[in-house]
Parts: sequence; C-alpha cells; structure tokens
Amino acid sequence: MIVKINSSLLDSVMESKVYRVFNDEKNDERYIFDEDNEKVLFDSMIFNYELI
Repeated sequence: MIVKINSSLLDSVMESKVYRVFNDEKNDERYIFDEDNEKVLFDSMIFNYELI
C-alpha cells in the first residue's frame, strides 16, 4: 500500500511525503520506514493519510 501523509504526531515522518506501508502478516502489524530509516508502526491514531 502507498500512502501520502497529511499529518503525523511523529517528527520523523514528514507531512506531504509518500511512504510505502509494509504488511507483516507473521507479527500482524503494518509499518513504514521513517526519514531516519527506522521502522515505525503504521497506526491511524498517529497518522492522517490518504491512499495513493
């Protein structure tokens, strides 16, 4: 899934940038890599986004 971040509560995830969301079925979680190349859980409580 590809998303454009409209707002974020994290400083390391930039607004208006496009991110790929990875789906980890084994651990039942979704995540992205932030600007520091750190794995960040993808949660709608943290991000406001739109699908691209």
